[in-house]
Amino acid sequence: VLANGKEFAPGENIVVPPGRGELEIHFTGLSFVAPQKIQFRCQLEGYDKDWVNIEGRRATFYTNLKPGRYTFRVTAANADGIWNYSGDSLTFEFLPHYYQTGWFHLLCGALVLATFGGIYVWRVRYLTARQHALQNAHDILEAEVASRMAELAESRALYHSLVEQLPTPIFRKDKDGRFSYVNASFCQVLGLTAGHIVGKLASELMTHTPAMQRSPEAVKLGDQGMRNHQEIMKTGRQIEVEDVYFGADGNPRHFHTVKSAVFGSEGQIIGTQGILFDITERQQAEAELSHERDLLRSL
Repeated sequence: VLANGKEFAPGENIVVPPGRGELEIHFTGLSFVAPQKIQFRCQLEGYDKDWVNIEGRRATFYTNLKPGRYTFRVTAANADGIWNYSGDSLTFEFLPHYYQTGWFHLLCGALVLATFGGIYVWRVRYLTARQHALQNAHDILEAEVASRMAELAESRALYHSLVEQLPTPIFRKDKDGRFSYVNASFCQVLGLTAGHIVGKLASELMTHTPAMQRSPEAVKLGDQGMRNHQEIMKTGRQIEVEDVYFGADGNPRHFHTVKSAVFGSEGQIIGTQGILFDITERQQAEAELSHERDLLRSL
């Protein structure tokens, strides 16, 4: 018997150390009449499903046998074809390599599970840490936005406070040409409160203001305001005009109005604004001077 290149004496139990699973068995049968006509058949229980007829060959070979217990059986038939059913047998065991053992497979399975478990735990911790980092960044961003909004609200409050106290009339319009802000001085010019002005078009105010209703220039003034607004919204160019408003006493007041664009945070034009400079006294002085010149020419 040769197993994994090592010779073993026939015995009841042969234990073969780990190897390549190779087995070679030699046998013979005795006959005093025509021994060359003896036939053999064999079976390796645990490998062969049935008897294998090898005729007169007195050896058999197996390769790539898996670890485990095997029983080799062989029988012979004489020249007359009569089989000896008892035959002979040999039991042996192939020991496995360490990596073929059950405990090694269990250990590998445990290592695989531990690896995936470790990856899962690391992934959960990573995602948790990332979520905390994103939440912290979100909280910081919200705090910065709230701080900026508070600063902006404070700046707007300061701006409105300063503008409200200015003696110069100031107004602001949205993109549609409706008044979005007016200071106290502008309200005095029209003789209306801010609540009556904000949200309306200039044409609506000019034709519905009691003092302006008596002026033929009211409609013209409203239309001119809308044309100026549309031109500024389109070009962003500053416009200067001279307007005449009639106060509650019915007397005309002349203003030099500077109109310009209002820009948003991204640089787009979001409306217009105007500042009115009272030039009534100058107009009166120029009118008196012109009258005196006419008198001098008539002398």
